[in-house]
Amino acid sequence: MGIELVTGFTGKAHISSLDVAKFNAGAFGSGEYVFAGVKDDKLKATMASSNKVHISSGNAMMQGRHFWVDAAGVDLTVQTGTQGQKRNDLVVARYAKNASTGVESVSLVVIKGTPTTGTPADPSYTRGDILNGNALANDMPLWRIPLNGITVGTPVQLFKEFTSAKDAWDSASHIQSGRLMVMSSAKAVVEKRVDFKTPFSDVPVVVVNANSATPNDVDVNAGSVDANGFSVFLYRGTNTNTHVAWLAVL
Repeated sequence: MGIELVTGFTGKAHISSLDVAKFNAGAFGSGEYVFAGVKDDKLKATMASSNKVHISSGNAMMQGRHFWVDAAGVDLTVQTGTQGQKRNDLVVARYAKNASTGVESVSLVVIKGTPTTGTPADPSYTRGDILNGNALANDMPLWRIPLNGITVGTPVQLFKEFTSAKDAWDSASHIQSGRLMVMSSAKAVVEKRVDFKTPFSDVPVVVVNANSATPNDVDVNAGSVDANGFSVFLYRGTNTNTHVAWLAVL
């Protein structure tokens, strides 16, 4: 079949996990992320003891495959380190597909690293193209667990976080920009007030730049900055209309 209506009734069950994975990858990206906008613990790793790491609740996307850890979390065993040697272990989310049945699964696994007296390296893990159905397995690194002798260090986050649309919008609202024309007065400082379209919740950082074919003749700065706006201070050797661009970031 050359074309199919995925989200439509066709008279039979026809939507596969690969269909959903392709949709998710198109909407969220084809990479591997932990969702930051969900009210959970974002798969936080806590050493419950020297031999046990607890992975708290969280939602993640692995090449379009959505998986989650519930409120109870998951406890994983970390093998005891070796005196006088260092080691890096990895906590990974492991995707697997049974080649015969097509059944898919995900689990959390600790991959033991190799002890060394030098600088420890992360152990190898499986990388597979599961988004396009070209692999039966893939590991998504979540945390590095460093061991120095029998002492276990603080887990190190390895995954990227995916920001929700709302959070991205809120972040964008912390940035404003614009342009204005300032008429200079020869060899004098001219001040012009700029009001923000939307007041900031605090005083932002403001950067200004003058567009001029003779930049050595122009000096422009931002001052009197508050949550509502700022002033452009422009000095130029001649009476010239000067385009000034500005960027405010909170």
